[in-house]
Amino acid sequence: MTREVSDYASFNVSGKTPISVIDRFRNGIIAYLPSLAFLLTYFVTVVIGNLIYTTPSVRTVLSETGTSDRFLSFPETFSFGFWLLLFLPFLLTLPVVMITRRFMTIPIERLAAFVPEFSYVDFILVTAITLGVALYAYWKNDIYTLFFSGNDFVSSVMARFSILERLGFVNMTVVQALLPYLAYYAIIRAIKETRTTWRVTAIMLSIIEALLLAMLNMKWPVLLFIAGIVLCIFLHTRHHPFLKGFSGLIVLLLFYGLVSFFVFRVHLNTSEVPPKPVATQNVSSSPPSPATAIPTAGKPSVSLQSPIQNGPRPTLYGVTVKLFYLAVNRMAAGFPYYYHTFTSQGAVCGGILEQLHRPPPCRPSNYIYSEFAPNDGMGNKGTVPEGVHIMAYALGGWPLAVIGTVMASFILGLFMTLPRNRNASIDTFYVIGALTGYHFSQASAEDALFYQHGLLWTSLLLLLLIVVHAVTRRLAARGIGFLQ
Repeated sequence: MTREVSDYASFNVSGKTPISVIDRFRNGIIAYLPSLAFLLTYFVTVVIGNLIYTTPSVRTVLSETGTSDRFLSFPETFSFGFWLLLFLPFLLTLPVVMITRRFMTIPIERLAAFVPEFSYVDFILVTAITLGVALYAYWKNDIYTLFFSGNDFVSSVMARFSILERLGFVNMTVVQALLPYLAYYAIIRAIKETRTTWRVTAIMLSIIEALLLAMLNMKWPVLLFIAGIVLCIFLHTRHHPFLKGFSGLIVLLLFYGLVSFFVFRVHLNTSEVPPKPVATQNVSSSPPSPATAIPTAGKPSVSLQSPIQNGPRPTLYGVTVKLFYLAVNRMAAGFPYYYHTFTSQGAVCGGILEQLHRPPPCRPSNYIYSEFAPNDGMGNKGTVPEGVHIMAYALGGWPLAVIGTVMASFILGLFMTLPRNRNASIDTFYVIGALTGYHFSQASAEDALFYQHGLLWTSLLLLLLIVVHAVTRRLAARGIGFLQ
């Protein structure tokens, strides 16, 4: 038994009014949103760049982002296996999610029946605790001062790592996994209801969470949070969803530029000056990882410099062009290194069992960064992550790459079986499913499931909300009036 596509829509599901072509298109997007988020973000951030590498424009892209062209000389680059691994998600994801929907819809609907709609008191109680933990951690560790401490790219990166180290795993989990779910829940309730309390709560919580994420001194957390807000609006607004979604996309792009200006500590000039090409690679931020002993003898020495301001002060137009190239090149440039290294040398960081060690002796993302930008002064903190199937290939070759893709697709398929519109709790979790698709396109399964922004912690929060709801209802039944 499967639902019709229109059952996924957040509007016009009664069947009393004929549904328009635009609404059908919207329903189709909503029905496959988690898998579309996975494939679309992977295509934009990884595939497009590697397609550009086959064209004469490759030198321009690499020059504008200060990326070495060494990978173009790898014998494995542009081979059959190179393209097969690059396009593997497009071959496996949709069949797996369709099979998952076919067989898992009824079991998931039965589990979803235990997820209640939460009262305002339930929500405020949990939100007050989680927000209090985050604000106290920021105050105790003086994150505000660290956030403004860097006056150039290098000092900004160092400040970023100091922020991550001071906050630690638990506090980062609160900020990157728990508070986003709560903010999305408030937004969906505000859209569906007319109560002023939910609207005020949604606005205040969204602003506070955006500021907390921005103060991590990284681009992607705050941009992903804003993308989640746009998805909430697109999924549940009753009027002009595509216009609002497009407007949200424009806002997202503006925030991308604004946050990038600050993170890279860009200083503009009023005249166009050709940038000085340097061999650099932007740093992908992750929690400080364990030391990885990787020999770098014979590799060129590279100093850490900004991929945006790697020469004299650029103009606004020049920065905009660089940010565009950076968006399509940041993840894409790492893929040839992964395929070359783990095809020619095998699983140099070991397999899954080695990665279970704490700390693991070697991580593929650290290893590839050492190949990408050796001796740049970042020690072992710099990483070059890739999509879930590529990270799996690094640990176990083709068998694990296929298993990783199928596993990620199965999880996304489970999200697609959720009975949307039953309540805001499930609707919010569906948005988390779309964001999980993004994480699968950018990092390993371990990252998407267990890191600070991982799916596990949001799932535990949902379980906590269920428990709080049950407790408050029991207390209300005993006559505590303000909980009724």
